[in-house]
Amino acid sequence: MDKIIVNEIDVAKELNRVACGYIDEGDLDSAEEKLKEAIRLTPKLAEPYTNLGVLRCWDGEFDVSIALH
Repeated sequence: MDKIIVNEIDVAKELNRVACGYIDEGDLDSAEEKLKEAIRLTPKLAEPYTNLGVLRCWDGEFDVSIALH
């Protein structure tokens, strides 16, 4: 695997982890920002989509949430 790709995956996983911390703190806007950045870096990584879908579900945006899952 290309080192750059591995690095991007590592960064995206870290952004997802940070977003989960923001979710725990109730800072959903910051969490969404980090999740979108993780998705931009590695669009095939499932975890940020799942977490963003949960945020959308909490906001009552069920159609968006379903599309993200």
